[in-house]
Amino acid sequence: MAKAKSNALDLSCGDGTTEILKRLSAQSIEGLAGAVGLRQFVLDLRAAPNAVAQWLTELRPFGGGRYDELDVPIGGAFDVLIYTDTVTYASSLLCFSAG
Repeated sequence: MAKAKSNALDLSCGDGTTEILKRLSAQSIEGLAGAVGLRQFVLDLRAAPNAVAQWLTELRPFGGGRYDELDVPIGGAFDVLIYTDTVTYASSLLCFSAG
């Protein structure tokens, strides 16, 4: 079970431990995809109109959570964006110390 905090998310690992994930930026690729309002979608970035293709060449924060975000030109890094707002695991989630 995940519990939201102002800038982080506590994720229960199923073994009594928790991982703390940093909340992703609203301007991150994941944040922007979530703002679309669809639970899931697939977007072919190769078919983007010129105005959108130019936007896709700009650096955007990507990833994060447990690790630092990377600045990525999404159109140059990916052909397709697959988004889902909820991910569940099929078996117990293993958590590792960031040590």
